[in-house]
Amino acid sequence: MCSLLQISVTTPRIARLSGLLALVVLAGCGSRTDQAPKTASPILQKSPHKQQLPWPPDDRRKDVYVGSSKCAVCHQKIFDQYSSQHPMGRSVQHCGALTSAAQASLPVKFTAGNRRYGATYTEQTMHHTVEMLDESGAIYSQSAKIDFAIGSGTRGYSFVSVINGCLYQSPATWYSQGNRWDLSPGYSPEAHPGFGRRMSTDCVFCHTGMVNQAATLNRFESPVFSERSIGCERCHGPGSDHVAFHSSALTSGPVDVIVNPSKLAPARRDSVCFQCHLHGKDRILRASRKSFDFRPGDLISDVWVVLVDEVANAESSQLEAVTQSEQMVASACYKSSKGNLGCISCHSPHGTPDPAQKIEFYRGRCLSCHDKPNVECSVALETRLQESEADSCIQCHMPKASASDVPHTAQTDHRVLKSYRSTASSVQANGRGAFEASAFPLPQDAVERAKGLSLEKSMKTRQEARAAMDLLSPSLSSGNDLEALIAASWTLLRLGRLAESESMAIRALELDSENELALESLAISCQQKGEFKTSLSYVERILKLAPWSHALQVQKAQLLAETGQNLEAISAWKKALEIDPLQHTARESLIQLLKITNQTSEAKLQADILSRIQAVERK
Repeated sequence: MCSLLQISVTTPRIARLSGLLALVVLAGCGSRTDQAPKTASPILQKSPHKQQLPWPPDDRRKDVYVGSSKCAVCHQKIFDQYSSQHPMGRSVQHCGALTSAAQASLPVKFTAGNRRYGATYTEQTMHHTVEMLDESGAIYSQSAKIDFAIGSGTRGYSFVSVINGCLYQSPATWYSQGNRWDLSPGYSPEAHPGFGRRMSTDCVFCHTGMVNQAATLNRFESPVFSERSIGCERCHGPGSDHVAFHSSALTSGPVDVIVNPSKLAPARRDSVCFQCHLHGKDRILRASRKSFDFRPGDLISDVWVVLVDEVANAESSQLEAVTQSEQMVASACYKSSKGNLGCISCHSPHGTPDPAQKIEFYRGRCLSCHDKPNVECSVALETRLQESEADSCIQCHMPKASASDVPHTAQTDHRVLKSYRSTASSVQANGRGAFEASAFPLPQDAVERAKGLSLEKSMKTRQEARAAMDLLSPSLSSGNDLEALIAASWTLLRLGRLAESESMAIRALELDSENELALESLAISCQQKGEFKTSLSYVERILKLAPWSHALQVQKAQLLAETGQNLEAISAWKKALEIDPLQHTARESLIQLLKITNQTSEAKLQADILSRIQAVERK
């Protein structure tokens, strides 16, 4: 199983260019034509070729999900076992359905760094708070209503708020290990996004059941979930035709289409698990694909390109991979099984063994291959019993990781270390390639596209931007690859090729009129050119979609101030600080504008707040 709260988040490109924006606004450079860009990029005119990515002939994307309750009508025993015993069957909870230990921990207050956090549950509603304190009391306080908890309680719970169709994670998490509250994984005591960390569609795909996805990525309709926890159809496929088949009195007709993963070919069988348990160094959707397009029976490579580190020695199995899947396929057990060993060889998809039976259960899985007359353990029984009184195989060969609360890491070493008390050394990485390309084949252009999209997300230099553009260019010729267009727009923006950047973003908006990243790119490009009113119009379009964004509120305030709308700019600065009170530059700008508009008492109040925060941070 994945560890607690392996939540991926969207990272606005605006945050990466905030320093550049500040320089542009302060300088006030560029023309002020305030006209929407209409440039056509020559990149989009290079080739009439249209990229096509057909689905397999048995296209099951048209099948209808019915929900696990329909499955329970005929499979009640399995349904009860799965929903009560398997963590996936309890992956999302209402806050009133937490484990007794988690409920007993409330209300709670804890301190991390220079802030105090709290969680309460009253009148069927959970609230989380964040405060910064000094000797005089609270300098500021934030509060958020929590709409649901992600996690089964096996490792803990993370908490999520829904704001305008967007999902945001709380900085406070309950960990079952030690029955404690602490900062959520990925949050540091010194600096974190507070209640502003937005969850992506990919995160929701892996941690929840069925959602009411909006037309635009990372947004959801109300209610968010049509099925909260991961259900039967995630592994067996949509059930409408299966239900119709078994509800019919006909004795002949179409073949039952429901999927039994154990009967699939090895790569397709493992792909059912890999859809959520394989992350690699980066995981990129193929052109025209969406996460929820995956159906059991597909290859993982039908939907995603999973990029992993290529190693100098291709035969080595000692690479310290992040996820269980990468570790498993690197193991000698997996390789020598010739496809017989898979995730479900050891893990029951419908439940987990009772803690008292756990050692014997997994020992039995090992002995199904490693017992007389087959190869058995080379270590004498007497020595093994000194290590484990129950003669546990996995205690020696699949030891537990020390950092059990770290997200997206294997809790148990799935490399299946070959020798007793052996240690696995790291291997020098040598670039990135697609995961297990022989079993999960991909066209080379899909791999290059994925490398370009991955590089665009992390590029820091102009050299990296040029490399990303070279990788992305072939995917741009059709003008229909939304993700490539957006990535190219941001890459060209970094390179200062504004007209081409705008052309890419405009074409992206023709494909998705509410795409936030395309709108952000246009906003920044126009702001760089001094077209402040046009830039502001793009920012306001995004804020209608996702108002809980500090970076966007900052940009809005800057643009309003630049166009002389001081009172409106003050409101935007205050909104930005409501979302993230620790942004000192934003507060300094607010103070300056309050003074300009003769709001001296308010300016003094904000200056006092800033002074108190900085004093606490210096301690």
